Amino acid sequence: MRRSQQDLMSRSTREVVEDHLRLRAAGRLEEDLERNVDPDIAVLTVTGVWRGHDGVREQARALDRWSSAEGYECSDVVCDGDVAYMAWRAHAGSDCEIRHGADSYVVRDGRIVAQTIHYVARDAEGRPVDVDASTAAPV
Repeated sequence: MRRSQQDLMSRSTREVVEDHLRLRAAGRLEEDLERNVDPDIAVLTVTGVWRGHDGVREQARALDRWSSAEGYECSDVVCDGDVAYMAWRAHAGSDCEIRHGADSYVVRDGRIVAQTIHYVARDAEGRPVDVDASTAAPV
């Protein structure tokens, strides 16, 4: 049964972030965008600010180049009011590993309105690898 828009808007920060993580792990990006991500989201990374659902899609493509949804391990989500934090790591076979990733989220009215993403990927020799969505210009 689909939840009503009112039900979605009344969710806690933890409920929104956990739903986001569940849908992304299942490879259901578009459903995640519809349910959990504000159309005007701002995603901040070391390379700039990415806006809207297209910005989220670009960041997802950047990470998907290095790891599948099954390759992620997330720590517990820590929440305080409308802010959440999560540490994570990802494996992409023997080619690449992200040992220390961290995301933070701001949730309002049942949707993620802001997110920060930070990670450093390393190749098999331990050298940093550029995996951010730097090929597309942030808005």
